[in-house]
Amino acid sequence: MEKKHQELDQLISYVGSQDFLEKEAKDKLNLKKEGENVAMINESALGQEAVGGSATTTPAQNPVAPKDENKLIRWWKFFFSR
Repeated sequence: MEKKHQELDQLISYVGSQDFLEKEAKDKLNLKKEGENVAMINESALGQEAVGGSATTTPAQNPVAPKDENKLIRWWKFFFSR
């Protein structure tokens, strides 16, 4: 019971921290810090560019990365598969 209490205290302190507030503001409200630059990439364009296809190709010709694929791998394909 004491261990659970400590875990909850840690969670409460994290939720009240500045780091948590910044993360939530960025993730859920699409806000940014002053002086920070943001780049947005359309996921459908990401899948098409990674394979080198165009918007006129069929899905069979241009497979899009599955949703469960690691984001790091998707970024790698986007930048290095051109």
